[in-house]
Parts: sequence; C-alpha cells; structure tokens
Amino acid sequence: MRKKRIVKNHVFIKFMRYMILILIVPFIISMVLYGRLTAHIHNQMYMNHVNALENASAKMESVFQSMEKIVTYFTGNTDIINYIMDGGNGQRTPIYMIQAQKELRAMKIADNDLLDIQLYSAKKDSLIDFTSSALYPNRYYGGTFWIQNMDYAAFHEKYLEMKENVYCQRESIYLKGVTTSALIYDRIFDIPGRKSGQDRILFYLNSEEFLKWFKIEKYEEEEIIAVADKEGNVLLDSNCTDELIQDMLASVSDTETKGYHVVELDNSKRLLTYFRNEENGWLYMTAIPLEQVLAYLEPLRLSMLCLIGAAILLGILFACLAAGKLSQPIVKASSVLGRKEREIPLEELEAEVTALVESNDHLKSEVEQQVSSVRTAAIYNLMMSKTEEEQKEWQELLEIRRDAVFYVVLIFVYNDRDPEADLLDIGAQKLFLETLIRQQENTFVEGIYQLDMERMMVLLAGEWDSMSAARTEAELLVKGILNVTQQNIFYSLSVGGDVFESVFKIPRAITHAQKALWVQENIFGKNNVQWYDRLKQYQKENPVKEPSVQAEQKKEIEKNSAFLIEKIRGFVDENYNNPQLSLSLTADAFYITEVYLSKLFKEGTGQNFSKYVENLRLEQAKLLLSKGVLVNEVAQQVGYNSPQVFRRAWKRHYGTTPTEFKE
Repeated sequence: MRKKRIVKNHVFIKFMRYMILILIVPFIISMVLYGRLTAHIHNQMYMNHVNALENASAKMESVFQSMEKIVTYFTGNTDIINYIMDGGNGQRTPIYMIQAQKELRAMKIADNDLLDIQLYSAKKDSLIDFTSSALYPNRYYGGTFWIQNMDYAAFHEKYLEMKENVYCQRESIYLKGVTTSALIYDRIFDIPGRKSGQDRILFYLNSEEFLKWFKIEKYEEEEIIAVADKEGNVLLDSNCTDELIQDMLASVSDTETKGYHVVELDNSKRLLTYFRNEENGWLYMTAIPLEQVLAYLEPLRLSMLCLIGAAILLGILFACLAAGKLSQPIVKASSVLGRKEREIPLEELEAEVTALVESNDHLKSEVEQQVSSVRTAAIYNLMMSKTEEEQKEWQELLEIRRDAVFYVVLIFVYNDRDPEADLLDIGAQKLFLETLIRQQENTFVEGIYQLDMERMMVLLAGEWDSMSAARTEAELLVKGILNVTQQNIFYSLSVGGDVFESVFKIPRAITHAQKALWVQENIFGKNNVQWYDRLKQYQKENPVKEPSVQAEQKKEIEKNSAFLIEKIRGFVDENYNNPQLSLSLTADAFYITEVYLSKLFKEGTGQNFSKYVENLRLEQAKLLLSKGVLVNEVAQQVGYNSPQVFRRAWKRHYGTTPTEFKE
C-alpha cells in the first residue's frame, strides 16, 4: 500500500508539474494583457481630460472672436464714427456721445459675457461705456468705475495710450458698486479717415464665467486651472499660487501643443493636461490629483484582478483534477506491470504502457470490424426472421426502439463505382458516407447498417404526424448528404425508401426500398429519394401484362439495351467537353434512373461511366497537346473545371504531367 501511494504521488506530481507549466503561459499572457489594457484605459481617460480642456479653450476663443465681430460692426457704424471723429467742442458733441452710447448698450444687452464696453476717443480724450459718458475721464474714473490698486494716470497710460494692437490683462475692477475679477480685452479701434493707433475699445469679461468652462464638478475643490499668454502672463487661474503656476509652465515645453504629464505639484502627484493655441500662443492648463482621477477606475481594476484571480484558482483546480485523472490509469497500470519487490521507475512504466497501448491498437481495429460484421449479420437475420419473437431478439441486439409512430428505411446505393477499386478505397468511401450521415445531427436516425460493398441502410424513427411528414424529414436528411457528396466524391448516390408504421415491417420495407431502386424508368421526378409509394402508384396506373406479353417485352428490352448503350455512348462522345457531364445528367437525358444507367453501362461496356468519360477526355487531351495547344486551353476544351483538376487526372492516368508529355 505504501509503495502504491509513493508511485501515485510521484506520477501525480509529475503530471501536476506539466499542467502548471502549461498554465503559466496563459497566466503570463493574461497579466501582459491586463497591464496593456490598464495602460490603454488610463491613456483614454487622460486624453478625455485633454479633449475637455481643448473644448473649454475653444469656447473661450469663441468669446474673443465675438469681440472682434463687434469691433468690425462698430467700424462701419455711423453713430460710433461720429463720436470718434468729433473734436469735442461742437454743439453736437453730447448728441454724438449719447448715440454712440446707445450702440454700446445694445451690444452689451446682446452679449451676456460682457461686464462692460468702453470706447475711447483720443481726439477729444473722452471715454464712454454703455451707461456713462465722460468728456473728462478723470472724473468718470474713480466714480462708478476703477481698477483696484491703479490710479487714473496709470490706467490712462496702460490701457488708453497702449500702442499694441491687442492687449489682454487680468484685473480686479469696481463697476457699478460691485468688485469683480475681469479679463480686459483692450485693442486698437481703427476707422477710415482716422490715424491708426489713437483710439481704443475695451471689453471687460467676467473671469468666473470663463473658469466655469474649465472646472470639472467632481474635482472642483482640488482642480488647479491656469491660462497664460505667450509671454507667461497669467490671464486666468483657480486654486493655485504664483509658484504653482510657474511649476506648471515649466512642465510644458515650448514645442508641446497638446497632451498630458503626470507631475509632482504641491507635494502630490497630479495629472497635468495642457493645450496651446497655435494662433495666439495662449497655454491652457489644468492639474488634478492623480489619485482622484484613478479612483473612478478602481472598481474596474478590482473587477479585472478578481477575474484574473478566479481564473488562476480555477486553473490550479483544473490542473489538480486533470493531473489526478491522467495519473489514475498510470497508477493502475503500475499495479499490474510493477514488480512486487521494488518500485518501477516512471520512465520504465511509461515505456511498458506505451507498448501495451500500441499492441492494443490492432485489437481495437479488429474489434471495430467484428462489431460492424455483427451488425450486418444481425440486420440480415432480422430480414430473414419468420416470427415477431425472432424479430424482437434481433431488434434488441440492434437497439431499435419499438414505440415510434412511423419508421423510414433508406437504402443508399453507390453508383458508378470503379470496378478496380481496392477494399481500402471502398472502406474509406463507406466510412466517409457513414460519418457524413452522423454529422447531419438528425435526431431521428435510429441506426446505420452496412448491407454489402455497394449498399448502406439508414433507419429513421419518430413521432411524426403523418407519413408525409416522415418523408419530408427523410428528404431533408438525404438532401444535406447529397449536397456534400456531389462536391466531394466522384461517384453518385441513389436512395430508395419506404415509410411504415410497425417496427415489425422493417424486412418488408427493406425489400420495398430495394425494388424502388431497381426501376428502369425515372418515375420519381426531382425527388432525392425513390419512394416505394411512387412505384406502387406507377404500377397501379400501368398494370402488369400477361406472362406471354411480359416475355415479349423482356426480349424487346434486351434487344434495345445494346441500342440504348450506343445512344448513351454517342451522347457522352458529343458532350464530353461539358464540365457538368455526369451520371445524373445523362440519366435525366434518357429518362432512366442513375442506378439503372450505372448497371446498364457497366454491363454493356465493361467499365463504369466515370472511367469511360475520363478515358475519353484524356485521349482527346493527348491529341490536342500533341498539336501544341496550351495545357490550360486543353483542360477547358476537354471538359475539366480547372487546369489543376486536369493535371491530377492526367498524372493519375499516365503517371506523368501534361507538360512533361509535351516536351
């Protein structure tokens, strides 16, 4: 017992080692895939943030584009032009200011993004907005409007005397009793007939409204936002200091336009996303704690790890079960092959088991042949049974059910088989057909029985509503088989059949199916099965003549057989170059069955139909090749579907290739 346990453990461990080695490969692959998938998901999430930043910047840029459209509109507006061009000393000066102010007010009402619009006329040094007019701006500035920590002189110099075409700056402004953080968009206001660069228009935009577009609600408290112009001046910021902004600017090189970095900011890892506008050089940046970004992926990551863990556990369990199952036969064999006085080495045990299995392969083949022979003998004994009791014995041996409503017997006959075919080829053909029938997965197939070298019987049993339904099921089965055989084998199949209700009528049904097969005339039309019921109907419509008349008819048939064979040969000689020429096509042309044509042709010519056609085609091909016709053209002219099929037939017949023959 102890030695047996040692052998068992030894074998189990060896199998377990192999199974673990096999499982390592998918484990490594799964981990690599997990890593790549995780990296891909991270990249997608990071790029989503980058795209969101780009979209927010596009919204901000659209606001400035709107400001430019307002400027374009004002340069062509008469009221605005009158205000700019007026010297300030005339009686109409107040009127021009009020009219221009109405235009500013209308534009302010139309655009909610605007806090205020100011228009400066250098000619008379006056400044107006949408509510106030000031011939003396120093009186206007410091009353209803001013910039925090900036006196009038500084304001006048920085914003009204500015020579740059466009200038943008963030300031804290006091306007109409409210202090607000604003982005000042200050630009030259040029009109025809006026010296360029003297007058200006100022747009005051609410910074908080801009920031809303950049803020992500779930990160709002921790999200750092910064927008800087191409000189590095900060235009917008949120939740950050000057030091943080400089660190963010340093993290993005001048050549980078769009992307993300994972950086250390404010003592924590953050996802820094950036987008640079190529037209004005502004850089838009956001920084979010990386931990918060990845937190939304944590459930997915844990789920994936759980799946991988479960797969590993299942793999180990499978390895244990497989190793146990695989080791059991070896362990049992060791108890038979092992020597009592010592433990058998595993290598020696494997060699002895291998030799035993190889010796049993021949035995297995012989057993299979014996089983097939027994089933064939049993079906013949069933056919010869005289009583129902005898039939029951053979039915039990063949495992035929007795409770079906209807039964169908189908007899498959191999037509046009090569008489020179050896037993191995015939056996392979029969095995192919039997395998094909089983592959149809028809649940009504009760059994498949080999009757002889040319015939196979298939029995169907089922609870169909009628005989017609049973025939339909059988027709579908045969159709599926013929669809395959017509493309894959060089001989044809004919099928005879009969439907019956009692299991004890199997012998009679076999005889009926056989009779339906040996009918000369094609009375079955395009049906896949030659049904005995159709034969009975035909015989009823054409009653049997008197014996003397039958004898005369038999002589006439024998006399005409030779004539019919000659007509068939003539038909083949005329149509050998048709790739569709076949036993079925020829039988249809002469209104006879394939079985009868195959039998008649073989008896009349001494060779089967397909062999005759092939010999005729190859003889004609030889003549054409000797005249210098190309191989591809020869194949087409003698009736082959492709040059490859022609070459194989030539090689099989002559032992050389067509090209070698030409040379």
